Amino acid sequence: MFNLRMIKKVELDYPPHEDKDMIKGVKSFYDRCWAPKIKNTNPQCQLKLKVNDVGPPKIKIDFEDGRKIHIEDASYLPFSLLSEMVLMKRQRIIRYYDILDMEYYDTDEEEDPYPELEDDGKKKKKKAGGKK
Repeated sequence: MFNLRMIKKVELDYPPHEDKDMIKGVKSFYDRCWAPKIKNTNPQCQLKLKVNDVGPPKIKIDFEDGRKIHIEDASYLPFSLLSEMVLMKRQRIIRYYDILDMEYYDTDEEEDPYPELEDDGKKKKKKAGGKK
């Protein structure tokens, strides 16, 4: 599933007056990044859209560890291919840190929404309408 985990910045540069099929994947990628469910996977991720009248659509994705994906001509690339590229890069980063036995920051590990409900390492489930 596509998400913004481990991504620091996404920068899209596309010509709005070009053929819709040419920029469809880039526009779809941008729309998915701004979807609330996706954006909440990494609220600190910067999303920038530059409108350009000349040239092909471009995509720049910067990861939190300094790695990058830069596509100078993203014409006719479907969203599925773009999201697969991001997923593969994230997997390579995770594998790299695992091989070196280093810790890395991954927003995959979500915080516990009910830390006050912990009791000796066991979590109590909050029941709606239950008796106290």
